[in-house]
Amino acid sequence: MSRRLPYTPVYSPRRWLLRRPATVLLILVVIVLLALDAGPARSQSGSDAPSLQTATLNGATLTLTYDAALDADSTPSASAFTVKGIGTDRNPTHVSVTGIAVTLSLDAAATAAQTVTLTYTKPAANPIQDSNGSHALAFTDEPVTNNTPDIAPPRLLRAGVNGATLTLTYDEELDADSTPPASAFTVKGAGADQHPTGVTIGVQAVRLTLGRPANHGETVTLTYTAPSTNPIQDTSGNAAPGLTDQAVTDRTPASIKLIGNTDQTTLLDGTHITRDAAQAFTTGNNPGGYTLTKAAIKLFLAFTSSNPPNYTVTIRNASGGEPGDTILGTLTKPSSRLPAVDATAEFTAPDG
Repeated sequence: MSRRLPYTPVYSPRRWLLRRPATVLLILVVIVLLALDAGPARSQSGSDAPSLQTATLNGATLTLTYDAALDADSTPSASAFTVKGIGTDRNPTHVSVTGIAVTLSLDAAATAAQTVTLTYTKPAANPIQDSNGSHALAFTDEPVTNNTPDIAPPRLLRAGVNGATLTLTYDEELDADSTPPASAFTVKGAGADQHPTGVTIGVQAVRLTLGRPANHGETVTLTYTAPSTNPIQDTSGNAAPGLTDQAVTDRTPASIKLIGNTDQTTLLDGTHITRDAAQAFTTGNNPGGYTLTKAAIKLFLAFTSSNPPNYTVTIRNASGGEPGDTILGTLTKPSSRLPAVDATAEFTAPDG
């Protein structure tokens, strides 16, 4: 006869779930809420934030490219960006976000030679972000690749002459293979107008060799007429403008040239100079004048004590072949001993 065992309900997970629909709904709701809660965490900067790839500049347009598509509806204000290196620091005048790029419009165009940096301060509203809401990181003084083409001609910085060499210095590197003919230059000064005898191009300089050197203190000007071939130009082919009566700074030093300095006075009165002696000398014709730095006097019998000599040397004007009454200057006597016999004492001009 069969025996009936007591009934003990055993529920598999599936049967348990089927008999408790309220519990099923609760579990499903919790899972959905957890899934929804994972989204907002991406709205802050993190490892999944869009990363800046390049920053480039062409004239007045600066472009930032990122590694992910950006949210075109989240455009930072212009004040969030600061551009340095184009004159004074400046904010862009307009900002646009398209695809993976942020484009900044500037109120001044860069030149090819300028070094530019960009700072981005993330704003509280409308930052740079991707389509998932992840914010791009802020950055400070990010180097910007300047792709602006060189369209500016070389600018003359200064012009100077030293004797037979006249030098023009420009603000950028010049094309050494483009050398103007000497006839393109006219140098004016105290003498007749002249063309240089030679022209050479340096890194940033044009050097002219003059047939007649400039004198110290001479007023010199230069005219340059740009030729149709081989003008002064930079390495990008931009020709320098012509010059008309450009002032040239004369750096030619004053030179001392004594002429007719003969019949030097010789006095032998025992062992000492017992009276005044005068020596006449003349100079060449130099418009800038001369600077006397010292006078050397040879003494057959010099002092033998430790005291310096009591000689005084003055420069006076000439009057009828004799020393005049006007003292033009007094030279400083030696401060140390000289050899006893056949010595030369140097009397020097004081500073100033």
